[in-house]
Amino acid sequence: MDYWIEDWEGTIPPSLHGTFLTVGPGKYERGGVPIKCWLEGDGAMTAVTFHEGRVHVKARFVETKAYLEEKIENCFLYRGQFGTMKTGHRNVRRFASNITMASERFRFPPINAFDMNFKNPSNTKPLYWGNRLLSTFETALPYELDPHTLQTKGEFTFGGLLRSGEAITSADPVVDAVLQRKSGHAFTAHARVDRATNRLVGWSWKTLLPQNWGLGFLSQLLSKKRGGAGLEVTFYEWNEEFDTAFPPVTIHVPDCPSPPHDWMITRNYYVWMQSAFTLNLLPCILGMKGPGECMVPVKGEEARSVVHLIPRPGGKAVGQPPMTIEVDPYFMTHWSHGHDVMGKQEGGEEGKEGEAERVIGYAAGWDKSLFEPANSDGHMFGHTYKGAPDFSRLPLIRYYRLDVDLKEKRASFEAVGPLNQTFLDFPKVHPRYETRGEPGHVWAMACNDRGMSSPPQGYVHLDLKTGQVDSWHAPSCAAAATVAAAAAAAAYGGERQGNTEMIRMEAEDKSKHIVVGEGVLAPRILEGGREGGQKQEEEELNCYWMGIEFDALTGRRSLCVFDAARIKKGPLCKLHLKHRLPWGIHSEWVEGLEIAEPDVVAVKEVEEEEEEEGGLLEKA
Repeated sequence: MDYWIEDWEGTIPPSLHGTFLTVGPGKYERGGVPIKCWLEGDGAMTAVTFHEGRVHVKARFVETKAYLEEKIENCFLYRGQFGTMKTGHRNVRRFASNITMASERFRFPPINAFDMNFKNPSNTKPLYWGNRLLSTFETALPYELDPHTLQTKGEFTFGGLLRSGEAITSADPVVDAVLQRKSGHAFTAHARVDRATNRLVGWSWKTLLPQNWGLGFLSQLLSKKRGGAGLEVTFYEWNEEFDTAFPPVTIHVPDCPSPPHDWMITRNYYVWMQSAFTLNLLPCILGMKGPGECMVPVKGEEARSVVHLIPRPGGKAVGQPPMTIEVDPYFMTHWSHGHDVMGKQEGGEEGKEGEAERVIGYAAGWDKSLFEPANSDGHMFGHTYKGAPDFSRLPLIRYYRLDVDLKEKRASFEAVGPLNQTFLDFPKVHPRYETRGEPGHVWAMACNDRGMSSPPQGYVHLDLKTGQVDSWHAPSCAAAATVAAAAAAAAYGGERQGNTEMIRMEAEDKSKHIVVGEGVLAPRILEGGREGGQKQEEEELNCYWMGIEFDALTGRRSLCVFDAARIKKGPLCKLHLKHRLPWGIHSEWVEGLEIAEPDVVAVKEVEEEEEEEGGLLEKA
């Protein structure tokens, strides 16, 4: 898709100059066979460019190797991370159809067993750095896209530093020598930009087979206890030319079956959290399940998470060994920011800082109920299946503060008080303060403020210093609200008198017909910036907040732009998109980036591709 915005409400801020990028799953079937989990859909990138009050949109599929091959065959040729099985080439499908029952739930293990070559849909997060646009997926390498046309250029290896292939290595040198001939790297979906040093910071990982990987490893495959394979994790810092600023830092994390989705950096540390779950790979190896279906939360008293603090090169902790601290079980989904609390230098100059004494971080995450025996989900991502998340089974996601005492080697999580009952995710602070300093404001995608799980229907803004909370929630449809209220009242029957508020809340939730996606901050660029006299409080609030709104009644997708300091007043403008953009995963704002204007030839090529694919970015 390639077009100008012609339909909008409100006033488009003329000072907005840059591009809103969002990527997410956009293809949900092949040959009439649906994917098992929506997180496995082929990635599709949308770019919305603002320039002098006009807005231009481009959208294209990320044409990965798997996408192009499966498009030709019109079937699944690769296994998915969350359970989608390859259906094979035409002859294999014809053979399988003659000996199996026709059911979308049926899996054909013979062609999936022992095939550990999983699909890279490149559908998780856009990353723009050093004039390069990447689309990431956390179990493989990123794909590079042309930043002006969105055409796919191929896998990105960071100048040959990383290799394509299954991310696996071994502690056994003989086995590792064999594996290295074909093994590659996976790269985090959440690289971070340290604006104080102007460097991109990220990490790659490989599954690390244990030393006694033979019969000992086989016993681990059959076991549900923690232990067995770990991870080899390597941290990098790049300048805008993608030259490494320091030699990479590698650590080995034992008994860790899978890496975290997100992480945090401070001035002196990489902060990396290991969650409490096991990975029983035997069903995966036999072609019966995907790796994501084999991740099971550890239950009860055995459930413990681990915070890893790895000293950053160039920081005050350089030369010290990595620190690991056990904490109560939490699963942090997305970190907003972090900073070090520095001590005073002993015996040195007055006022000169010493080493870090504490590390403070903020993140959204699942609470401990995920690891309680009462949670009967069969695996970590059971609530994400059947086409969309099942919110009746989704544990509550709150906003937490991590406090690490480096001297005492203690760490704890505590829910941020003013948002204790708010179900939220994707928290954001001003980009300048993600890695150092103490921001005073945080914004997030919000579901509700009643301590219950529900779809995302608005945005919230918290003043971290005063505790004041402002929020905006999408309006209800009047007709739907009337129907939902009658249904709720009937459900409570004779108890209606004592449940007026409960009936109202239930009716309000069921009448919502709008959901929202992840929001991003777009700082207003003033002449001179901070150096021009702008104070931190002014700088943090002097931003726009924007995110996609999905209207289930009209089928319309709109990009909403807010004044970040006045979220509760609603959008300054709504830009109605022409294409069927599904609910994505992550978004990013790139100041000054302009995607090229429509090109007649390119538009024709994309439209022909859309017709073949049944319409770009199919409905979620």
